[in-house]
Amino acid sequence: MKTSHYPLFGNACLLALHHDNVRPLELKATHKNERLRTFLVMRRNGSSEVLILDKKLFYNLKFARVLDLSNIGLLEMPNLVSYLMYIQYLNVSGNRIQSLPRSVYKLLALQMLKLSNCPKLALPDDMKNLSNLKHLVFYVEGELRSIPQEFGKLTTLQTLTAFVVGNKKGHCIEELKKMDSLRGSLFMKNIENVINAEDAKDAKLDTKPYLNKLRLLWKELKDGHDWEVRENILEKQAQVLENLRPHRNLKEMEIKNYSGVRCPNWLSDSCRKFTRIHLQGLSYCTELPSFGRIPHLKSLIIGEMRDLECVDDNFYGDGNGEKFPSLEFLEVYQMPKLVQWKVDSNGSICMRSVVLLLSELMIARS
Repeated sequence: MKTSHYPLFGNACLLALHHDNVRPLELKATHKNERLRTFLVMRRNGSSEVLILDKKLFYNLKFARVLDLSNIGLLEMPNLVSYLMYIQYLNVSGNRIQSLPRSVYKLLALQMLKLSNCPKLALPDDMKNLSNLKHLVFYVEGELRSIPQEFGKLTTLQTLTAFVVGNKKGHCIEELKKMDSLRGSLFMKNIENVINAEDAKDAKLDTKPYLNKLRLLWKELKDGHDWEVRENILEKQAQVLENLRPHRNLKEMEIKNYSGVRCPNWLSDSCRKFTRIHLQGLSYCTELPSFGRIPHLKSLIIGEMRDLECVDDNFYGDGNGEKFPSLEFLEVYQMPKLVQWKVDSNGSICMRSVVLLLSELMIARS
């Protein structure tokens, strides 16, 4: 098979290579360029050519700050990536690589690492040494079983696509304890791996004021446990979620496949700034929190709560103040046992006023 060769040369500060051929692409570094700071490789949409990296390439990119090798059919990253000692931005998204070389920990200047759409990628434990890393983006739905060991040492991290909870020392939920610079959205999955409810408290979500969206995901609890074991699991998960109390600045909250017997007290705190709440698959909860007291709540989505039979007065909250003052969207779906929706203690006025305020109402029993 013929191969297309592209030499890198000259004194350019930025080099963007657009490859359209169907033959494998081999990048060869034939001239040293100490001025090159940005190197991008782009290819035609839908092209399936394979990229072959010449090992000497990394010697010539020694002084580069930006390297974008996304969506180019890359199969592996060589260990020589460690020569990129000044690299600050590295993007290898959309490739078929299954692991990063252990030498990646030597990239001490690295601030942004993008690994999106690499579904089989595993992260090396030595990532804990990337002391300047601020942004880590990777494929959330991939095969990653837990975060790398001692991940909590990355205290400068601001963007983290997901925190995959493990159950071994150095991979557990308490690694979040000192990561108070996290901001934007955080997806926490495999929370069923939390061994002790107190470990969830050690995650210190209440000391992370820059997070505005939090998604909590458990694996669905399967049948097969005896009654006593199941009861212990349900109670432990309730304590875990109670201890995952987020900072009051949080705006959006999603909880999925939680198997606890009750919702946490903080979810209905009237001092919260929640604007959107989505509860899905809370199969063992039999009562909804007092959402009516949350002043800024605009969107409320509740679904797949198989044991919920009645929405009672508690849903509206205590007191005579206005209930759901900001609510615009309400969706209720797949609630097979729901047979009664009570108005509040003041009669039908409250519920009627809530419905009138809504811009959209969706109800689907199944």
